[in-house]
Amino acid sequence: MRRSLPQMLLAAVGCLCLSACSLVGLPGGRTGTSADGAPASQQEAASQDEADDSEPEDQDSEDRPDQPLSPMEYGNCTADEVAEFEATGDDDSDEPDPLTDRAAADAQTEHVHVIPGAPEVTVGSDATLSSYIVRIESGAQHVTIEASDLIYVIDSDLQTLTIKGSNNTVWVNSVREVVFEEGMVANWAGMEVESGYYNQVYWRDQGPASEKDDADSSIIAKDVHQGIVSQCPMHSDL
Repeated sequence: MRRSLPQMLLAAVGCLCLSACSLVGLPGGRTGTSADGAPASQQEAASQDEADDSEPEDQDSEDRPDQPLSPMEYGNCTADEVAEFEATGDDDSDEPDPLTDRAAADAQTEHVHVIPGAPEVTVGSDATLSSYIVRIESGAQHVTIEASDLIYVIDSDLQTLTIKGSNNTVWVNSVREVVFEEGMVANWAGMEVESGYYNQVYWRDQGPASEKDDADSSIIAKDVHQGIVSQCPMHSDL
């Protein structure tokens, strides 16, 4: 079949258009590339990498605020205070003291007043005597402390510990319930003074399940954390 001249011209123009499309990457030409010549798969991977880089590095940082730790183990210390202390380390230059170390209190032989263990033990407000350490032997279950400014070593697993005095340090094996009772008690000179403030209870084996603090000024902690707790505020609002 013989073609006419116009048909031959139209066919030639069509071939030229297809060739031009393949050269500039328009539809009908080569696929899989972008306008700048980079493969589409590479551009998608780069976009994903940029999206990943824009995400926060630590998404859990808001889940770890400076919150108090267990008040029965770390007193009023916060997680940040404990972390700072652990980073700097404790100062071991001072000799162990009965106020800061139970072993030192256990080893003390002078100025010690010994009370036999019994189901109920009360240390009266006149118990200062010439001693500054009171040792309550094993067998005690319910102990009440009315005296002030003393160190106590209690070799028992107590059911209850009630402190009505002030500024006492207590080392105890374990205790189920601690009560810091605010009130008026007679001291060794027979004068009535406000009491129930600034007491510290350190337990060794098991901490209390409950605590009551009328003045909100005393602390409970595990004895091995004494060095940390002593650097934190006594009062929870400080």
